[in-house]
Amino acid sequence: MTTDRHPTREELIDFQHRALEPGADAAILAHIERCVPCAAIHDEEARLTELVRAHARSESFELPLGFAAATLARARERERSRFFEGLLAWWRPAIAVPAALFFAIAAFLAPVVLPRLHHPGSQINALHDLRDHAALMATEPFEESSQAPIVLASDRGNAAP
Repeated sequence: MTTDRHPTREELIDFQHRALEPGADAAILAHIERCVPCAAIHDEEARLTELVRAHARSESFELPLGFAAATLARARERERSRFFEGLLAWWRPAIAVPAALFFAIAAFLAPVVLPRLHHPGSQINALHDLRDHAALMATEPFEESSQAPIVLASDRGNAAP
């Protein structure tokens, strides 16, 4: 710091709290000893710091109501969660290995088992539709003495003997 410049308030506060480098600290001390306005700012900051410290010492700080109980409950919860995390860490291989084995066997057997599950009875019976069509084509619906010689396949259950 040069002698023609006054230190800033922040530099004076840092000087008071001994937060400056040794060279800067010595320069500010030399400046304060011969500059009355800077010495007044330094003394003002020193009084303010002392007032704040005195106020902090005089105040009795009390914890909010229920703070201790909440802290203990949170600590117990943390202990429980650590227990369950340890239990899960122990069981993880016991569950993961059989599950992986199941999926591997299922992937291997799926091409063999799935085609056998298909029921051929669920297919469309084309022969049934062809017989109905042939029966309808053999009749002439607008002829006066028309009697259907062929019974429709869907009417077999209702046909006369």
